[in-house]
Amino acid sequence: MPSGQQKGLDNLARVNAWIRERHAANDWGRYVAPSTGLLNRSELARDIGIGLSATKQNPAIKDLLVRLERELVQKGILTPNASGAALDRQTERVADRCKQRLAQLEQQLANAQAENHALRAKLERYHLLDDFLMEHERLPL
Repeated sequence: MPSGQQKGLDNLARVNAWIRERHAANDWGRYVAPSTGLLNRSELARDIGIGLSATKQNPAIKDLLVRLERELVQKGILTPNASGAALDRQTERVADRCKQRLAQLEQQLANAQAENHALRAKLERYHLLDDFLMEHERLPL
């Protein structure tokens, strides 16, 4: 049984193949959701044979679909007004998540650097004690 990561890569390959087929057939209208003007993820997932969750949870597939939607907006296939606002909201959410993750990683880095500094100071102290013991064969008072 393939791992989750392998299944994700397989799903990504299937989505790429589906996009190539759609470009060749030029039948994007079938996959546009009238309510949002974006690609209908349910119809897309059903047609490809992957789970809907893959289009929402696999970051590579999500990014690929967002780029595809932008391309289709530029070509005039998707309605710019409907998808533009939705794409902007989606882009803002991704940017917010990235900013939160960056802040979290910066905090972890600062904590690790502070801990590293403290441990280096302790290590230096222990080196001094070790040197003293080696030289005098007794502990300092």
